[in-house]
Amino acid sequence: MSKHLRIIVPAVQAAIALVVAVLHRFVHTERIYDLYVGPAFGVVARLNFPFFVFLRALDWLLPRSSSLHGAAFAVATSFFAAMLIFVFLLFWYAVVREIEMRRQGTSMLRFSSWGSELLAVVVLLCFGIGAISFAYSDVTRLLSFHQNTSSAILGGLFLLMWGAAFIGTALYDLAAFLKGKSEHTAKEEPL
Repeated sequence: MSKHLRIIVPAVQAAIALVVAVLHRFVHTERIYDLYVGPAFGVVARLNFPFFVFLRALDWLLPRSSSLHGAAFAVATSFFAAMLIFVFLLFWYAVVREIEMRRQGTSMLRFSSWGSELLAVVVLLCFGIGAISFAYSDVTRLLSFHQNTSSAILGGLFLLMWGAAFIGTALYDLAAFLKGKSEHTAKEEPL
């Protein structure tokens, strides 16, 4: 993969997400929102499923009320938004970098200790199963209410791709780790 993709993919993803987020926030015409902005927001959220999970967890963890008002609130909100954009860009950079490293036979997600590798595999499996179950429930809900069918199917496909990627990566890494451990053990045992 070209090293330019490390910059292009995160930048394009961020541009798409920012445009849709701004439209989601500022479009108040119900018809335009229902036909275009809402479905686009749903598809972008599903395209960025791991980051979306991070945002939902952050939303759940952070307090709802703020003691900041006026200029202090604006500065804090701007800083928080800039940090989220930075984390978003970092997330997509890591995705592209992980793909490049896996093509070369290495990975950022492989660990030498049993506990770390097991934790990584369990987290990947949980994300994979979560993405697939979310795809099923979300698409079923959207189709049963006859909401934008094309965005429901496209969002579901993105979720299924994330699920397949996470589960496939977890199983591959687990097999590679177990194979490496068995080869390492076989070399240590005297005959």
